[in-house]
Amino acid sequence: MKDFLIPKAAIFDFDGTLFDSMWVWTQLDQDFLRAFGVEPPPDIGREVEAMTILQACQYFRSRFGLAESAERLMERMLEMTAQAYARQIQPFGWALDYLPRLARRETPAAIVTAGHENHVRAALARCGLERYFSAVLTPENTGLTKAQPEIFQLAARRLQTPPADCLVFEDSLHAAQAARRAGCSVALMGPDNRPHIRQD
Repeated sequence: MKDFLIPKAAIFDFDGTLFDSMWVWTQLDQDFLRAFGVEPPPDIGREVEAMTILQACQYFRSRFGLAESAERLMERMLEMTAQAYARQIQPFGWALDYLPRLARRETPAAIVTAGHENHVRAALARCGLERYFSAVLTPENTGLTKAQPEIFQLAARRLQTPPADCLVFEDSLHAAQAARRAGCSVALMGPDNRPHIRQD
């Protein structure tokens, strides 16, 4: 990442972009449904990929007839993932190289994630990375999803930088498209687990 550009401000996705953590959610969907006696369909991960945690729980409740409220289901899901974030998941190597470079240039940075703020902050603190981010934006604390350009525009305002001067790092195509609609540039994660600037 020594040759990767330094923007005026940076906005990062967390799961699958900064941290190698998508395995938590892939396994979670299956384990969660099996805990309720439901054999998960093989494509369940793709079906809920663009949803918030609450939306996924609402979907599970409706599709599989789960008796508990969506809010209680979300609590259960977050309990299942908490330990992985607090103790297991690790940042990608590119992030460990790139974040100090941003800091040396005094480039402000924020995280926009569909995940849970407390989980994200626990992982950042354990790995000594929390100091690099001035804000963590989630559907829970903004009322916005990553399919909405407004969440990226809000992150830009928090960084006191116009969206046109922000570079968004993403692994999700739907979120990358929302970031582009917000007026931001986008670097999309490739199969090499490193970001690549999108020109389209």
